[in-house]
Amino acid sequence: MGAERDYAGFEPLFAVGAFIAASAPSGFSFTYTAANITLAAAVGFGAGLYSCRYRAPRQATRAVVIFLALSVGIFCGLNGRITDISGSERTLPKAVADLCTYLKEAIDRIPFSNHDTNALIKALLTGDRNSLPLNIIQSFRESGASHILALSGLHLGIIYGIISKIMSIFGNTIWAKKVRSITTIVLCTLYTLATGAGSSITRALIFITLREIGKMSARSTDLKTVLNRSLLIQLAIRPTDITDIGFQLSYAAMAGIAYIHPHLKGIWTDNEGGHLLKLIWDAAALTISCQLTTGPLAYFHFKSFPVYFILTNLLALPLTSILIPVSILTLTLNSAGLCPEILTETCEKTASYLIFILETISAL
Repeated sequence: MGAERDYAGFEPLFAVGAFIAASAPSGFSFTYTAANITLAAAVGFGAGLYSCRYRAPRQATRAVVIFLALSVGIFCGLNGRITDISGSERTLPKAVADLCTYLKEAIDRIPFSNHDTNALIKALLTGDRNSLPLNIIQSFRESGASHILALSGLHLGIIYGIISKIMSIFGNTIWAKKVRSITTIVLCTLYTLATGAGSSITRALIFITLREIGKMSARSTDLKTVLNRSLLIQLAIRPTDITDIGFQLSYAAMAGIAYIHPHLKGIWTDNEGGHLLKLIWDAAALTISCQLTTGPLAYFHFKSFPVYFILTNLLALPLTSILIPVSILTLTLNSAGLCPEILTETCEKTASYLIFILETISAL
């Protein structure tokens, strides 16, 4: 336990180091600095080994961990800028790009009476908002529901739930669970790649991968640990993602859920009020937790704050959680030529209700 406490906070400090490097002025001498940071990291690592070997005081060990985390983070950030890994345009494999194109075309072929529904479904499932009318985009933004249009953990989480339900038919034997986990990771990875692998949905993919690996290895991992590991992995691969707004908001939201939500949720105990009120409070507590961590960031970047964010999320998130699975079912059956008209109408009405609610809230 002592060693765990000594190394606690390594990932956030690593992220700070990566942010310092990624935010450095463009005229900075990357090559020279990277060489020096590499040396500093090596010295820090050696000092860390020395500390562990000779049982140095805990204060010294913590200082070494802080220095090592910052220096390695800075080095990774600079290395990312030198090699232009994160800043370069990401090209998709042809098969994945063709899949994405086919998906968009299939959505456009769904016979909705209002083309805005096709555009909204395309935005929700692929992240392509080019055909979505500006007034609808504005309603999402002003009502505080922009995160619904931005592909993130919400979307991949719903798809992950659908895949998990479908894969449950294989049973619960040890090998069935492993096959199910591997298949789930592969399908979620394909979807992430097909939608462009943005920083937010990549974070969600890493979360799912770590969760499924934990299942296969029969090791339970709490949300805080997964959050820190995901942060370290994503920044090690694409360090300059730290400057991406979507990355910042995504991890800020998860930090709120991991560190604040359990405390807010516990305010309302089971014996106080009815079950429905308890569910409403749980949803409100989740929304408040996310806003407490993302609100300052959103205001810093966009100079605005959604006043009715609780109302928006209490109404819009349940509808979105229904709309995405219904849209996937409609898309699948329509592509196979088996989609009943009632399903198409249900999908379109759900989409229209969502748009109406957000337009009403944005008008407030």
